[in-house]
Amino acid sequence: MILLRIENHGHRIERSSIWLGRTRVWILDELKENSIREITLDVGDYVGNNILSLRDANGEEISKPIPFFIEPNGLSSEEFKKIRHERIPSLLKKFGAENVHDVVYGGGYATYQIDVEDYAIDDLLNHYSKELIELTKKITECLTYASQKEVRKYKSEIKGKIKWQKTVRMRFQKGLSHTTSHVCERRKRTFITPSNLLLLKFHLEVLTEGATMLSRIQQRETEKMRWRGIYKLDSSREYDKKVLDTLSDLRSVLRVHRYFLTKDKFREALPRLRFIPRDNPSLIREAEFEAVRAKNRSYKPLVTLYKDFINNFHPTFMKTVPIDTQRTRDFYRVWAMCELVNALDLRSIGHTMREFKNRHETVFLYFQNIESLRHPWSEISDESALYMGGDMKAEDLSFIGPEIYLRYEGIDVFVDTIYGDFKGGLPREKIYEALGYMYDFEFKVGIVLYPGLRFHIKTDLRVPSAYKILIEAPLRPETIKTKKQLEKRKDYLRYLVWAAVILHRVARKKEDMARAIKSITRTIEVKYSIKT
Repeated sequence: MILLRIENHGHRIERSSIWLGRTRVWILDELKENSIREITLDVGDYVGNNILSLRDANGEEISKPIPFFIEPNGLSSEEFKKIRHERIPSLLKKFGAENVHDVVYGGGYATYQIDVEDYAIDDLLNHYSKELIELTKKITECLTYASQKEVRKYKSEIKGKIKWQKTVRMRFQKGLSHTTSHVCERRKRTFITPSNLLLLKFHLEVLTEGATMLSRIQQRETEKMRWRGIYKLDSSREYDKKVLDTLSDLRSVLRVHRYFLTKDKFREALPRLRFIPRDNPSLIREAEFEAVRAKNRSYKPLVTLYKDFINNFHPTFMKTVPIDTQRTRDFYRVWAMCELVNALDLRSIGHTMREFKNRHETVFLYFQNIESLRHPWSEISDESALYMGGDMKAEDLSFIGPEIYLRYEGIDVFVDTIYGDFKGGLPREKIYEALGYMYDFEFKVGIVLYPGLRFHIKTDLRVPSAYKILIEAPLRPETIKTKKQLEKRKDYLRYLVWAAVILHRVARKKEDMARAIKSITRTIEVKYSIKT
């Protein structure tokens, strides 16, 4: 909540509005002249830097925008910044996942900026590739070549200068069947010279860098679209027009370099290029010496451009990206997912932020809309309707659903996060909401992480074939400095998953559920000092 005091010392304003970043949050019918008005503004669950502004009916700013920081509920601003800008990126780097900041931290208004890694596409295409193609066109008009001596045996014919000493020795060794054979020496023109090898190596390096950038950009944009779907933003399957133009330019340039590499005169040199290092000093030195004596003067700038490429070109660079204000529940969900993946020692699948697995491929975690994995919302069960409320329809629930799906050694575990100012346990409606999700997605066991203080296990064993076990587990977003505390939190999350799996097996075998719950809650109380 924000208390605003608006003082109008000028003329009367008929219609105005208060904007939070790019969102209009309050409409004022009239501001009288020489008047003071106080408004209590609810900013919802947004957190981070933002800007308040007063605008007229046409959207023009009346007063100077006021920057301010929205404090998160139950979390200090210092801890929030450390977790969002230090802890989460470090964990994602550990998992081998790409940190897509501009999508993960989507929200209200861009005020905070960080440095992220981007690809030097413009430098590669508009500088090195463009100049290389122009030089190649000039070089191919007058290629340098070398003469090679080739000594071969010819039967019943003479090609070149006869080497009589070798011919007599060959006839003596082979016998009467080779009396008409001759060993001849021929001079053969070859285009495999140091300068031409350098030209082909340059094309191969540009082609390799461009192909790597192309695949990385496609992977990054696909990842962004999936995150837009997760955060209910624009989840269209098409890339942005700017990205499509970049990919089109990359593909067209790569086709040109591939064409030069596969020309008839150079095709035989391709196997040799794989064994030549990128910064081979002997090849560069020989090509530079040969370029000085070559008739074609385009070889000299080629060597200079290649030396500049290997010394100064970097495929990636750091750029400044604005970070928007974020919803607290989205921040908490991303952080809890990262901590859970860290606790289970998982690694990213394909450098994405959606799919993770362990080394033995027995544990999988999917961070996405579960609707694509389970039944659609149009098939809401009677049990879910009972929990969610009889007046709710499928279209009302199409935007909600669990987003963390865990498969532990063949057992499906529902994981959800709920952020709020819960001093005790979770409210009853939140528990029933989670149970409703479990019924619709056919989960037997589930875990709900929330920033509270109370640990509780909720069971519904009325139907033996459709039992439900839900674990309410507190997980407070806070920075931990000591290594021992970090290990304790990691062990706690690992124990929660293990407890869910144990309760699933106990219920399936129809064993003593009360005894298992008592043992788990006792461990939580003693080992992790959490109230139950």
